[in-house]
Amino acid sequence: MITLVVVAIVAAIALPNYFDSLRRSRLTDAFQTMAQFRTRMEQAFQDNGNYGVAGGPCAVSVPAASKYFGFACTLGANGASFSMTAVGSGFMAGYAYAVDDAGNQSTTAFPRATVPVACWLSRPGEC
Repeated sequence: MITLVVVAIVAAIALPNYFDSLRRSRLTDAFQTMAQFRTRMEQAFQDNGNYGVAGGPCAVSVPAASKYFGFACTLGANGASFSMTAVGSGFMAGYAYAVDDAGNQSTTAFPRATVPVACWLSRPGEC
């Protein structure tokens, strides 16, 4: 009986830490994808003088949806600005992030956190 209690206590501590670690690793993938996309959009702006065709798609193809995040790009000001979003799905449902042409990062959805915030949260209250 004592062994069962000890195992239950260890599981109660270890499982939440494991799932937190798993979630943060999946967030890192989304953050890297968004940062790389923004870099490519800036390169396109330097080459073309805009981020895309007004009323059309962004100058750079939006990354394909991953198992845990879907990505979208929106143009503004006739192609003079853009905003990219990453919205979680599956295990990561409830998480949403954005980055724009000025490099402003924001978290628009994050369970157990007050949002929006002007950074990419990896834990509630921790950028």
